[in-house]
Amino acid sequence: MKMTKPQIYDLQTRLNALGYDAGPPDGDYGGRTRGAVKQFQANNGLTADGDYGPKSAAVLTSGAAKPFMPAGSRPPVASSPPPKNGIPVWPPQSGVRQVFGAPGNPRCTAGKARLPIPFRIAWDLDQKVSSFSCHELVADPLTEIFAKAVAKYGEAQYRKLGLDLFGGCYNLRLMRGGSSYSMHSWGIAVDLDPARNQLKWGRDKAQFAKPEYDDFWDIVEAAGAVSLGRHANYDWMHFQFARL
Repeated sequence: MKMTKPQIYDLQTRLNALGYDAGPPDGDYGGRTRGAVKQFQANNGLTADGDYGPKSAAVLTSGAAKPFMPAGSRPPVASSPPPKNGIPVWPPQSGVRQVFGAPGNPRCTAGKARLPIPFRIAWDLDQKVSSFSCHELVADPLTEIFAKAVAKYGEAQYRKLGLDLFGGCYNLRLMRGGSSYSMHSWGIAVDLDPARNQLKWGRDKAQFAKPEYDDFWDIVEAAGAVSLGRHANYDWMHFQFARL
């Protein structure tokens, strides 16, 4: 079946939402997309040839297509993980699909993190947001993190520290320089003040590595989230609800 780039983009999006890894949607029917189609066909009783025809399209768009589940995996949970010693234990990066679903699935943007004060958009300081989209399972923890942090510092100090500079949450993409999906693809990672906490900067340069940010990171970690800066001394802008 001859397809246009928008049709392939839609196919890739639908496959990803069901857990079949077609790669970041780009409108090109390459090997990764063909492999995802073949896997989808095999799991749904179709001829597994990797060619997306009318029969495959009918199943995929029917609303009854079977999702991809790796061997031994369980369906996504419907609630946040239970705590250990009072701290929620989120899955490791290798297990995010089992808990949060496929990258880019509708649940990845179904949640709303509500902010206690308007945040500035890091790349356009004239724009402000009072909430942002995230995975439905991390909406409440994120809301609580920011509420506690603003209460701890006070609004004036919180803004002075640049903790209100929102650098993004959901973004369906691969990790920089890698072939695996970024945690942003599930809406379970947040970046703050990216200009002063660049990816490869360590404690010697990153703003968020300074002692005045310790209270903020304590609040983040009390919610079970991971600071890449504290854990591995890079990407100090970033924290995520997945263990390394």
